[in-house]
Amino acid sequence: MNEHEHHDGGTTLAAVDNDAMTLMALQAITPKLLPGSRFLWTTDSPNTAVRNTLNPMTRPNVLLMDMSLGRDSGITVCRRIRSRTPHTPILAVTSFPLHLYARSAAEVGAQGIVSKSDMPALAKALRLVADGGTVTYDDGTGPDPMSASDTEITFETAETAHRRLATDLSQDLPLLTDKEIEVLEMMSRGYTFERLAKEWHISSSTIRTHAHRAEKKLGAATLAQAIAIWMSEERA
Repeated sequence: MNEHEHHDGGTTLAAVDNDAMTLMALQAITPKLLPGSRFLWTTDSPNTAVRNTLNPMTRPNVLLMDMSLGRDSGITVCRRIRSRTPHTPILAVTSFPLHLYARSAAEVGAQGIVSKSDMPALAKALRLVADGGTVTYDDGTGPDPMSASDTEITFETAETAHRRLATDLSQDLPLLTDKEIEVLEMMSRGYTFERLAKEWHISSSTIRTHAHRAEKKLGAATLAQAIAIWMSEERA
């Protein structure tokens, strides 16, 4: 896994791709296409991508999602993320013909799709998605927000797609709040209530409240069990 973190300002980016060279290229090129942007992290692990994007501490402003991830499908990973959060617009990227993934990417909540090799289209798509917009794919010609035809595929905003996909979670675990996720994440790393309270400048009782609410939602008897259930779900 290749991960890099930055903590200064600007539009934050992240990317998931199973090709190390592609990740390096995206890190070098993308900030030039979207001035002022910088990478929070990159990874070749779908599970890490899901966990980082759902965690408010590591959530990027825009996630670049490769559609072909070896044994895993970018389509599946995109659905896992979008069904659980309205945050972080997802821009699907691929080196294959766009028509192979465009409709599926839209269905699972991506905000657009673009070829990795089309720099002008990638730059345009990044700007649109970073500004909260969406990209329209038209008849295999690439993203063109001004086009309109019978063959176009319209991508929803992250919020709209989440509302649609969240209804498919009836058999999944209850959705946790950002703070509940954050507490479970930090507790899984060995943090105590007191340490979190000190770092977050809030009372330990507030931390305990978030933890206990997460326990109740997950149907867990203990905090350790809640963490185990949550981590198991995020790896599913």
